[in-house]
Order: sequence, then structure tokens, then C-alpha cells
Amino acid sequence: MTASDFVSSQFKSLPILLKPTDCQGRTFIVTGANAGLGFEVTRHLVALGAARVVMAVRNLENGRSSKDDIETTTGRRDVLQVWHLDLASYESVKKFVREVEEKLDRVDVLVANAGVNTGRWELTEGTESQLTVNCISNLLLTVLMVPIMRNQKRELGIEPKIVHVGSRGAFLAVKPPHVGIDVDNIFNDLNSKQRWQTQVDDRYILTKLLQLFALRQLATLAPPSQTSVVLNITDPGLCRTGLTQNTRWQMRLSAYIGKLMLGRSAEMGSRTILAAVAAGEESHGKFLIDCEVAEDNLPGWVTSEGGKIFQHRFWGELAVRLEAIQPGCIDVVVNKT
Repeated sequence: MTASDFVSSQFKSLPILLKPTDCQGRTFIVTGANAGLGFEVTRHLVALGAARVVMAVRNLENGRSSKDDIETTTGRRDVLQVWHLDLASYESVKKFVREVEEKLDRVDVLVANAGVNTGRWELTEGTESQLTVNCISNLLLTVLMVPIMRNQKRELGIEPKIVHVGSRGAFLAVKPPHVGIDVDNIFNDLNSKQRWQTQVDDRYILTKLLQLFALRQLATLAPPSQTSVVLNITDPGLCRTGLTQNTRWQMRLSAYIGKLMLGRSAEMGSRTILAAVAAGEESHGKFLIDCEVAEDNLPGWVTSEGGKIFQHRFWGELAVRLEAIQPGCIDVVVNKT
């Protein structure tokens, strides 16, 4: 994808592909649902007739305020539930999944939307925070949810799906953001403050690229024929949200200008997520852009043999970490039929 392709893409009027029949009687979970893309996705789901939508948020007070807003604008009450989830804490992720298993009789779709762009170097769970939140915790949530959704598929005949919200920002970089990472020791390399602190402004697009690699590898290892769960990832484009509000002023200024010139509204960007929710099994492991499967728009360095090798090795290290957080979580997804 070239820069001109990206610019023209930003001005497209995108369709709402999700229909009321896709939502009625169904339960959805949306992480990061109190603001931006997650808020707009949640509003659409309620308006389209979802039976239940769990708003998974870090700040319960903000979540409740957003819930009130959506109930007022849609005229529907008794649909939304506000639950706590902090992706900066592995224990919070595990607790959230335990509550899902205990309290929800079905989950049709999980929208893994939550992410952070801090613009500074800090550690959470012993790892650089954006890597923890955007990649490790989102994949932890995914592998913990797959067995639950697989069992519900067998019991209820639902068609479960997990949608990740990604970014094509890495595709527009001068060079692939992962070039130069020590492929024999990826996480130790990524956690080197001395090496990466001066590149912290680019950390977000790097961690979203790693999220893409991880999800694609997991999708390869866990096809729907085995898990009954479709995994896909979508790019909402550059949207006028608060994603960069906590970054350094230089990045905030750059983002402000970019969004002023090219930015989609959060509502328009949310339509790309709705399209991923509506997509079928053909979208498994695929990257969506502008509401369509867009594998042809992936750079060669993602799909090449070198890209596949990096993807395989990154997943290998990530899987070890996920197993350390929750023993058995990978085996039950990849090997259990």
C-alpha cells in the first residue's frame, strides 16, 4: 500500500455491513468501549438490536457515563453492562474471563478494540507498556476466550468470532518497524530501554504490527474447523479519536494535523469493525481494510518467507509468555479438538 492509496482510502464513505439479523438475540463484548471506536461500535450494536453488549473498560465511572449516552441516543435500555478490564494487568484479564464464564450464557463476538499509545517508556507486568497492552494482553484475552466460545458453539450452535482492531501504520513506515530486532531473543530486544527509548514515538505501530503477526500465526494454528472460532483483524484507518492524547506534544501536534487533514470520524472508522464482525469464515486470519478482506494490501515483507519466519518466532516467544501467565492456555486452543 502506497501513501496515495492510504490518502484516497481515508475519504471513502464506508458501508454499514452488519445487519439487525446479525445482532438480534446475540451477546457482544467490546473492550475499550467507553470512548472512540469502541464507543461507536457499541452504539451501533445496541441500535442494531443486540440482546446484550458488555462494555469492558478500565474506568467504570467513564464506562457508566458512556452507557447512559448510548441508552439515551438509541432509546434502548437493559442491553448494556459495564465490566472492568485493564489490559495492563494480566490478573485483570484472567479475572474478566472468569466472570464471562460464570455470568454469560453465550458470547457471539468479542471485539478486542482496547489499546494504548503512550509516547513514553514505562513498564507494566515487567514489559514495556504498549507491548503489554496492545499485544500480550490482547492475545491472552483471545486464547482464554476461544475455549469458552468453542464450547458455546457446540452447546448453542452460535457462530463465534473474535475481531482484533489493528493498524496499517507499519505498512507506511520508511522501513519495516521490526527490521533489526534480534529474532533469537525478540522480547529481550523489545524490552531494552537503552535501545528503544529514543524510538518510543514509533512504538505504537510496532506493537500493532506484532499484534498482526501474532494473530495471523494463531489463526494458522487454530483454524475454525478445530476451534469453531473465526479470528480476524481490521484496520479502522486514521480516525479522530483520543488515541494520542497522552503522547508527547510533538506527536500530538503531528497527529492533530494528520487527523485534521485526513481523519475519519470515529463513527466512520467503527464501520470497519462492524464489517469484520459481519465477515464469515473466509476472513479467518485475514486483515481487513475499508470493510473488505485486504490480503493483497499487505506488504511483501509481511507475507514473504522472511516475514513468516519472524511471525513464527515471535509467536513462539509470545506463546511461552502466555503459558507462563496461564499454564495450559495455548495447548487447549491449538491442540484440543
